[in-house]
Amino acid sequence: FPKVARWNEDPQTICQARQDSLTTGVEVFERFFAREAARAEASRPPFELVQAHLGLAQLLAYQGAMARAVEHYGKAYELAQAVPAVLPQVEEMLGVAHLHKSGMDSGVFRQPTDLCLLPPPAGRAYARTADAERASALFARYLERRPESLEVRWLLNLSHMVLGTYPDGVPAAQRIAP
Repeated sequence: FPKVARWNEDPQTICQARQDSLTTGVEVFERFFAREAARAEASRPPFELVQAHLGLAQLLAYQGAMARAVEHYGKAYELAQAVPAVLPQVEEMLGVAHLHKSGMDSGVFRQPTDLCLLPPPAGRAYARTADAERASALFARYLERRPESLEVRWLLNLSHMVLGTYPDGVPAAQRIAP
């Protein structure tokens, strides 16, 4: 993204450059998808479309537009079914996005005591759990294929913490002890 001279010497200019680059990035992806939708049939391989949806989802997530981000992560996940090599990574990304959206929807990041996000305080489940439940299901599916992934095991345990079902709700083979 083009920047003005000495852009990095003024906090306000730095912030504006970031906002402008995110906005421009979203616009680029939206034009891309508008062109794709206008075509009678898909002209791009599924992998390229997966990458484009993931790119747009990341930018939307950076802007805090988690509902739209989850939508594009979801489209990437649907397309990734035809690209098995990227399916686990996309599955994990969609799960993390759902988990993040659940936290945002539940308003857990609004109080000074919420600064330490992980793990959530004991006994404090999210109020809105539909997305956390989706995240948990995605992490469980991922672990069926790759049970050795400690990162996704941790995410599965975390999703059960925010659902209020930890530790008993976590399958014994995937449970991480407190």
